[in-house]
Amino acid sequence: MSEHAKYEEKITIIKGSTDSLHIRIPYNPAYIQRIRQITGRQWESKLKAWIIPYTIAAVLQQWKASRGNYKSWSKELLDKTLKLRGYSRKTIKAYCN
Repeated sequence: MSEHAKYEEKITIIKGSTDSLHIRIPYNPAYIQRIRQITGRQWESKLKAWIIPYTIAAVLQQWKASRGNYKSWSKELLDKTLKLRGYSRKTIKAYCN
């Protein structure tokens, strides 16, 4: 298998700045549809990556939009995301409730 073929198989997420993530995904209509649901997303053709906001508002919006789909978003995932962002225990409790 070539090196290029290996790249096509994986999803890469890189922290771009304090408020953005760069996501490289293989072409798949389901992945593209999912990314396009995120408010504020942009396609960067030079990087061949999607740039999405990495803010608490964007995380909560995506979590609320997918609330009925517990396979992809859950309270535990929101809790973990907020911990990674460095939010305090009380703030995490408030957002999760």
